[in-house]
Amino acid sequence: MKLKDTAEAVTRVVAEKSAGRDSGGSVDLVWINGPNFLAMKEQKLLHGPFVERMPNWRLVDTVKKRSNIIDFTIPHEGYESRGAWRRSCSSTSRRG
Repeated sequence: MKLKDTAEAVTRVVAEKSAGRDSGGSVDLVWINGPNFLAMKEQKLLHGPFVERMPNWRLVDTVKKRSNIIDFTIPHEGYESRGAWRRSCSSTSRRG
C-alpha cells in the first residue's frame, strides 16, 4: 500500500496496534526519524530485535562507532538498521 508520508505510516501502525492487530499489518517497512523511532519503540510498535541477524552484522564496528548502536541519543537495541547501511541491507522472504 502506497503511503503519502512517514506520518501516515506511523499513524497507521498506531491505529492497527490499538485495534488489537499484532501481525499482518499494512506497513512492512518505513524510514523513520529519531523522534518517531523513540515514540514507536516506547509503545512497542517496532519489529525486532533483528539487526544482529543481518548477514553482515559481524562486520559492523559497534565499539569505535557508537552511532551504529545509538540513534538520537537512544540505544536502538537491535530494532533499527542505520540509514548509512541502506546500500547493503535487504530482506527476502521465501514462501511455498
